[in-house]
Amino acid sequence: MTATEKETATRVLDVARTLFARHGYEGVSVRDICREAGTNANAVHYYFQSKEALYETILHEFGQDLLRSAQRILTDTPASREELRTRLQIFLEELIVTLLEKRDLVLILHTEFMHGGNHCDSNAVQSFARFPRFIVEYLDATGEAGLLRPDVDPEILTQLLIRPSVTAVLSGGNSCGGRSLWEPEFRARWIAGTLSILLSGALRDE
Repeated sequence: MTATEKETATRVLDVARTLFARHGYEGVSVRDICREAGTNANAVHYYFQSKEALYETILHEFGQDLLRSAQRILTDTPASREELRTRLQIFLEELIVTLLEKRDLVLILHTEFMHGGNHCDSNAVQSFARFPRFIVEYLDATGEAGLLRPDVDPEILTQLLIRPSVTAVLSGGNSCGGRSLWEPEFRARWIAGTLSILLSGALRDE
């Protein structure tokens, strides 16, 4: 693929991402994508074979980006409570910033999974599913190392780590108090508060 072809393929991908986020899979045609990208009508089929394959590429790449980020930050099993908290803090910071910057992808994923993943094959879904699965395995190993209570379910804890971030981004990054996760100071406080509740609980010691 020449440099010009790579540039065109990237433009098609970027335009498709925006249109899918705005209108959903069913609301976007190949013609819409090519027109917005300023390419000929065959560009989608030439570079991606089909609209479905283009859609799957978008989901797969996003899933891989999230997985690589988690693998880079959540490496070895933490040796202490402080290390666990620090790693999760760094992980959430990077996750939230990524989700904010790629909110269009979050919208696509939210819509797709609300419809049961009907617009992409199982490989694309599995590619994204590897991201939370990796976190579950990390927390499971953390529990086996004795850093979590025996009754803590790694799958539930993973959902409680990820879902608030996704929900906040879907609402534009704004909290119910009017503050925005785009603000570094508020984001740091939001992450610290989330981890405090998840790792230490909300009830005072008796």
